[in-house]
Amino acid sequence: VYSGTLDLGKAVHNASKKKKEKIGKLLLMHANKREEVQRVSTGEIVAAIGLRFTSTGDTLCSEEHPILLEKMDFPEPVISIAIEPKTQADT
Repeated sequence: VYSGTLDLGKAVHNASKKKKEKIGKLLLMHANKREEVQRVSTGEIVAAIGLRFTSTGDTLCSEEHPILLEKMDFPEPVISIAIEPKTQADT
């Protein structure tokens, strides 16, 4: 969260795609743990579930205060690999 607060169930504006989105679930991220929360604020790293039009790098903001942040550049991977379990019991 860059600034302000975000509440579960509130509508947000996707400034990158000019679409309205509704937050279905908010997860506060802690390394390898996730905590479902009702509200997040400035500085917190969260995952927003239930967004239909949003993808990585899009800017979400309020419709009252629209802002479009600079796009992030993601370098192409040097190597690609898939790790899969041998059997269903290994999952």
